[in-house]
Amino acid sequence: MADLGLTHVALPVTSLDRSIAFYAKYAKMTVVHRRPLASDPGLDIAWLSDRTRPFVVVLAEAASVDRPLGPFAHLGVACADRDEVDRLCDLARLERCLREEPRETGGPAGYLAMLSDPDGHTLELSFGQEVGYAVEAAVAETDEPAGPEPPAPVPIRTERLLLRWFVPGDAAEVRRLAGDREIAANTTHVPHPYERGMAEEWIGSHAARRARGEAVVFAIELVEGGDLIGAIGLELALADRRAEIGYWIGRPLWGQGYATEAAFAVTRYAFDELDLNRIHAGHFPRNPASGRVLEKIGMRPEGCRRQHVLKWDRFEDLIEYAVLREEFEWRERRRGRPAGCG
Repeated sequence: MADLGLTHVALPVTSLDRSIAFYAKYAKMTVVHRRPLASDPGLDIAWLSDRTRPFVVVLAEAASVDRPLGPFAHLGVACADRDEVDRLCDLARLERCLREEPRETGGPAGYLAMLSDPDGHTLELSFGQEVGYAVEAAVAETDEPAGPEPPAPVPIRTERLLLRWFVPGDAAEVRRLAGDREIAANTTHVPHPYERGMAEEWIGSHAARRARGEAVVFAIELVEGGDLIGAIGLELALADRRAEIGYWIGRPLWGQGYATEAAFAVTRYAFDELDLNRIHAGHFPRNPASGRVLEKIGMRPEGCRRQHVLKWDRFEDLIEYAVLREEFEWRERRRGRPAGCG
């Protein structure tokens, strides 16, 4: 497939190996391609990538670098947190390549510092910049949506919980909670290990997916204390007026009914606000607690999809549950709540 859009930036360097080592250390970039220069077989060219997107920094060996990138012109690399920026700056100080001390700039630029590579090219390290969010918001405004954007919660409140959109500041706690191996073991899509940057990327995808009518994802927060304890969402098929519900709760909060409380509220939101007709879900047979949650919100077992999921090199069965809108509303009427009430 041919490349499309911005693919690379090219820099001259006097020692390819020395520059490769610098960008591996400070930008987590590795060589994805290397070859002799056609114009001078005695010199090499290399493509470096952090493997997060189809973009490379091209380093081409030269006898000298007369006009290095800087002092304002620079390459920018986002770090997982402020601690990583500070750690790399400590190292850069020791190696005498720290050009500007880390500082908080506020707004979309975040917390940043400037380094100098072996040839004087400027590398910016940052945390909290909003490039990804700005791009996704712009895409969401211009893309043709697959259906109407789901209404925003205002937020959804239950007796003990607040269900709201995720924000960038939730990333560290998401990584801490979702990084527990037991969370990944009992879900189909949560990765393990949960690497730095994964939470930021996941949260950053939510606005565009909502705008395209693909999914809604809620942070689960305790009303008392405001702690983030998990996530719950709907994978939408709006053309068929159905959705799949999925959730996880941080392990320290298991066994307190929070999953049931959140799942019931989101199912009600799906029928009342999104006008869906069917909500379904699945769980691994070795996780019967999730089945009990689904039964408590009115779902019925519909069968077993044998070896439906490949999880950690092992095929897993998936027990399927579902509830129809008319079933949920009948259950609500029996409980004394008129169907369609917020």
